[in-house]
Amino acid sequence: MKKLCAACGSLNEIRAACACECDEIVLIGEDSIWGRKQLSASELPAALDMAKEAGRPVSVLFDRLFSEDEIADAQILLREMLRDGAEAVWVSDPGLMQEDVIAKLIYQPGMLVTDSADAAFWMKCGCLSAAVSPLLTFEELYEIVKKVPDLSVMIHGCFPMSVSGRKLISAYEQESGCADLSGRSDLSLIEEKRSERMPVKENAWGTVIFNDRIQESFEEVRRLRNEKISRFVIFAEEGTEYLCDTIRLYRKILDEKDSDEDLAAYRERWQSLPLSKSYYMEKTIK
Repeated sequence: MKKLCAACGSLNEIRAACACECDEIVLIGEDSIWGRKQLSASELPAALDMAKEAGRPVSVLFDRLFSEDEIADAQILLREMLRDGAEAVWVSDPGLMQEDVIAKLIYQPGMLVTDSADAAFWMKCGCLSAAVSPLLTFEELYEIVKKVPDLSVMIHGCFPMSVSGRKLISAYEQESGCADLSGRSDLSLIEEKRSERMPVKENAWGTVIFNDRIQESFEEVRRLRNEKISRFVIFAEEGTEYLCDTIRLYRKILDEKDSDEDLAAYRERWQSLPLSKSYYMEKTIK
């Protein structure tokens, strides 16, 4: 079964997504590199309950790498999430792939699943699914999902471009003398040869730099909807109204009830956002 999944980093987003026609709520917790908003550890139980009460299955992003000192506690926490009602957990650390839980794990290593051999390997290991890198051309992505069934595809959002275990904002704060930067969620940076702003976020375990564009995949999902893909994942973090509009349009596309007028109306309404085909049309090797 194909699932349209909404990634949520706040209780308001969960409430809104549950009221729309998504099939699964993906919780963005503190141990995820995906998503510019994150649910705190204290919010996760309420988030699970809210989604379950609305009749929505839940999966949890738990996809950072853990140090040797952290991995045992991470294994315990993963089992607790499954016991508390999560139907699946997205992981990037192979150290979490224990035999008793691997059938409920989705391998999400960020940008590393880039061909069908990668994808097939993790599926043969027994994973529930594996997430294909969103930084591929569309034809590269299409060839992978045609060859390997039950994969997951990130179809919409401002995706991570760079991840560091170092606290880069804190280091800049210390060197520059600027105060109170590390706790802010509205920071961005501009590369020397680019004019676009790239959102940047620091948390307890490191720093993530996000793409300056919001990748959308409306026409692409029209081609993908008949393939054996298990999950289509949306990250729409620009407000609950935008999240619901985005869910509803992809729902129409997956159900083959969409029209060009629907897409034009959506783009007109959200024209202020940097919606883009991102890397779909750019060759990996130039």
